[in-house]
This record gives sequence, structure tokens and C-alpha cells, in this order.
Amino acid sequence: MMSLTTSISVRIAIVRADLHDTSVRYVAAVPVPASLKGLSSRAHVAGKRAHAQPLTSTANRTPDRTRIASTIFAVQAVAARSSPPLKPDGEPLRVIVVGAPGSGKGTQCKIISEKLGLVHVSAGDVLREAAATGTSMGLRAKECMDRGELVPTDVAVTLVKERLQQDDCKTGWILDGYPRSQSQYEGLSAAGIEPELVLLLDVPDDIIVDRVIGRRQDPVTGNIYHLTYSPPENEEVANRLVQRSDDTEEAVRTRLRIHHENVGIVRAAYKNVLTEVDGDRDTMIIYEELEQRLALLRQ
Repeated sequence: MMSLTTSISVRIAIVRADLHDTSVRYVAAVPVPASLKGLSSRAHVAGKRAHAQPLTSTANRTPDRTRIASTIFAVQAVAARSSPPLKPDGEPLRVIVVGAPGSGKGTQCKIISEKLGLVHVSAGDVLREAAATGTSMGLRAKECMDRGELVPTDVAVTLVKERLQQDDCKTGWILDGYPRSQSQYEGLSAAGIEPELVLLLDVPDDIIVDRVIGRRQDPVTGNIYHLTYSPPENEEVANRLVQRSDDTEEAVRTRLRIHHENVGIVRAAYKNVLTEVDGDRDTMIIYEELEQRLALLRQ
């Protein structure tokens, strides 16, 4: 077991990825292994709606050193694996993951983001957040998504481009589910947004339909569940789950038709950087294959 030989102050920054807001929540001076001397004092733990329990309380109370130490070890592990990967020329990685609705894009992007430190930008989330604001652009996006249709290019490109130009994306990003058409590709290209790698997840249509119509979302945490394959952990969560307006069978079949009409365009546009992956396998097996492809870019 490692001996505790050095005392440092560790700041844990909880990154609210959904709000793009970073704030230092807890500061505590505790004994830590000498191996942590090189660890930045500002360790970023990223994730949607990340939460943590306070490590210290008021000044007249003693911190729980055991919990603090265990948290520091966890932070060390995250920091070791989540430094944004760079290409040999020192530039950050830019990756796009595309595929039919329900092909597992979001799941793989989340894993890659957590393990490699790339910022996960979900085009669908960007559009849904815009729709929730009630602006004219957001309402245009919502009307199309509810019907399973593509969002107008001017709306989609503007919103996605604005998100990719935010400061957190300067260290590298993974774009989830975009572009989906020739016009969307041209919009990104015109904005100078070019990926080093495009991953296309391929899943049979009947499996896609089964995945999507059983999908539910927790409006409190944002977590995604499936009524059959990944049910909620308790009745309280189950009772508040909702089905997205574009996850009906009618909408998903419309989305599948549009996907098949446009996927050839995406293949052609990114033919020099495109890799197709069988998405009808175990989640971690798929990730391991994707990580191998990403590793080649960092050599």
C-alpha cells in the first residue's frame, strides 16, 4: 500500500458539461502520495451533471481525511487518462461519430470523452437545448425533430459551429451525430471545421427500431435508459422517465429513411478519414476498436 508522505492542497473543479460552467467547489489540505507531486492542483473531473459530496465543512470541523484521500486517488486516475490527446504536430484531436439514430453514437462518444479527455458535443443535445429556449431558431429545430426530419442547415450549422467554437473545445472535441447531409457537411467545411477521423457506426435497421422505441430519459439527471436492456435502477427513477418526442416508431423510421438517403454523402465527403465500425456488438468491444483507431492518430 502506498505511504502518505506529502501534503498538498487539491482543488477539485466540477465541470457542469451541460451548462459549460466550471467552478472550484472544494479545497482541502491532506496527505497524499509523493507520486502526486506532479499532479496539477486543479484537477478537472468532467461529466454531465457531475456531483460530489463536500470534502470539508466549516472551518471548525475536521475534514474526513479518508474520503479526501480516496477522492484524490480517483482524481489522479482521471487526470492520468483524461489529458486531451494530441496529434504528433501538437494539434488537438477532432473526431466525428456518425450513424443511424440509436446506433450507439452517444454511448461511444461519452466513453471516448471520459477516457481520452475530448469534449463531447452532441448535435442532438445542442439542437434540443436550443429548442427548449423557445427562440425562433430553436422552435424551427423542434418542429423538424418532432417529425424525424433534418433540421434546416442554416439552423443546425449555426448552432453546432457556435458550440465547437467555445473555449472548452480548443483542447479537442468529439462531435456526435453531425453532419448528416451534404449541406451540413458543406456548412462545417465552410467554417473550417475539419475532423482528423470520422467513425461510422453500422447497425441493422430492425435493431435500431427496437433500441429507439424502448429508450427513455431521466429529465433530472439526463441519463438514458432502455426499458428492456438497461432499465432504471429503482422505481423512483422509473416513474419520472420520459420518452423523447423523436423516439416514436414513426419518427425513427422517418429518421432511418433519411439516414440511408444521406449516409452515402457522408461516406464520400469524408472518404479519406472515414472508418466504418460494426455497432451491433458489446459496448466495450466497440470502444476498444475505436480507441485503437484513435491511437493511430496520436503516433
